[in-house]
Amino acid sequence: MSSSSKRVPPTPSSSKRRRDAKILVNGGANVSDLSDELGRRLPLFSRDLDWLIIASTQENQLAALPRIVERYAPENVLWSGNVQASFSSRLLDEYFAQNEIPVTQAEVGQRLELGDGAFIEVQAAGPRGSVLLIEYGSFRALLPIGVGEGTFESLEFGNSIGKVDVLLLAESGYAPGNPPDIVENLNPQLVVLSVAAGDPNGLPHQEVLDMLSGYSLLRTDRNGWIDVSTDGVEMQVNVERGEAQETEPRGE
Repeated sequence: MSSSSKRVPPTPSSSKRRRDAKILVNGGANVSDLSDELGRRLPLFSRDLDWLIIASTQENQLAALPRIVERYAPENVLWSGNVQASFSSRLLDEYFAQNEIPVTQAEVGQRLELGDGAFIEVQAAGPRGSVLLIEYGSFRALLPIGVGEGTFESLEFGNSIGKVDVLLLAESGYAPGNPPDIVENLNPQLVVLSVAAGDPNGLPHQEVLDMLSGYSLLRTDRNGWIDVSTDGVEMQVNVERGEAQETEPRGE
């Protein structure tokens, strides 16, 4: 596997094929937590990343990355969102330029092939970031990480995507970023809420929690880390606190 940073990246309409691809989407705010997770998951003698996907340029999504990329260098970057949106996004932009790491601007329809039929596809992209679909066999997960005005309208509130197995709530359960129609139309088996304990903004909003009545919900503030894995046939969910789950993905 080449680690050269001068290799020309794919155009938005092309694919990147690689078996056992190592992909990181954003990184959160905690350097220690992210470093521990990467250390646990990446091979000892192969600490680089094939792709780093910047799916939102908000500070809380990226604060850990400026220090992490020095240790876990990405070969390529797929970028969406306004570079000027945060201090960390500006630092990353400068780092990639100085180290000649290829950066591709995300566009709708861009697909990264991960091997064995698995892929990540950009469903929407704009100034606040992008919405990503992960698909492997009959497993489908939607990550609306960078949601802005008109994002869900462009996706027909999920109708253009179809049913998914896992849905990550947008913006830590912020009500305007999680319209009821999107959850109803996607009809996920599992909803994941990434939010800090005692969130200073009072997230998640109660109306979002009320909307999720009847759905399986896991929360990082209560369950700790949440690990979803699949072989394309079965989906297994492990959590730091609480009970693991194992189901068969429904597909479309």
